Amino acid sequence: MVSTGGLYGAARSTGYSGNMWISASGINDASLRMNVVANNIANSNTDDFVPDRVDSVALPGGGTIGVFVAGNAGMLSDYEGSSLTDYATEGVNLILAKRAFEANARMLKAENETSQALFDAIG
Repeated sequence: MVSTGGLYGAARSTGYSGNMWISASGINDASLRMNVVANNIANSNTDDFVPDRVDSVALPGGGTIGVFVAGNAGMLSDYEGSSLTDYATEGVNLILAKRAFEANARMLKAENETSQALFDAIG
């Protein structure tokens, strides 16, 4: 299963400015990463569970999109036994996703404040 989320087409069609689009795509990517980490941890005690992952893909013109890759895709699909979830890896992935989310949210806020100040100045 591969999912890229609905933000790519939706945000491009709403007319976000370049910086806003890049930040919004980063937020979407980070959100997908946090959801995957939560799923991996929630299923860590499930026998034969292979953790999912998200691959980030840079988009032309800026921004990123998260591509969901199911844990049973690839070479470990025939794995049998206890879960392959590594808590340290999942913890690091969660911290990275959280920091990416926060950074992109700050950029989005700054772009919004700058645009608002410009509109106020114009009248």
